[in-house]
Amino acid sequence: MLKNEDHIKIIFESGAPMPSAHFHIWQPCEEWQGLINRAKAKDFEADRAVEIDAQTAAKLKSAPSQCSSCGGNINQVILRGQDSIKCEFCGFVIRL
Repeated sequence: MLKNEDHIKIIFESGAPMPSAHFHIWQPCEEWQGLINRAKAKDFEADRAVEIDAQTAAKLKSAPSQCSSCGGNINQVILRGQDSIKCEFCGFVIRL
């Protein structure tokens, strides 16, 4: 600690875009050290969402980017289990 301020210096492995990074933090450094240790142990992987199966992934990739009725761009996020989207411009319902 420097004058009641916490700092963390992280040294990266060789081949990283930079050799190290210095962070000035306003939380107790023990919390950050715990998070860094979790990252190093790949403990965050357990908190991730369930992997998408190949059929669902293919369905999402083949979703249209333009409305077949008016030609408007489809910018909506498509969620797992969703079977249709509605065009923002003309209201046309597009089956996925």
